[in-house]
Amino acid sequence: MISLQKLSLFLFILSFGLLSEENVMAGSHEDGERLLEESQYTKAENLAISLLTNNPSDPKAEFILTRAWIGIAREERKRGNYDRAKQFFQKAYLK
Repeated sequence: MISLQKLSLFLFILSFGLLSEENVMAGSHEDGERLLEESQYTKAENLAISLLTNNPSDPKAEFILTRAWIGIAREERKRGNYDRAKQFFQKAYLK
């Protein structure tokens, strides 16, 4: 039979793993915000897509993705790539 100490240790380790996973997710959102602030829109887009793959109803990831698309669109517009800029603006609008 499993001793109470072993069971307690197992539950402690399990809960620690779950808490650290939550911190990774929170850190990922923070990373997305940082990437947006640093105008690294493609990296922010990729991170948001990754977050949405794990949790399709993540509103923070959706917001990061939309802001990344707007940032990409603005950069493309500055480069004179108006068709590509329009595509990203439309993606953001439809989100």
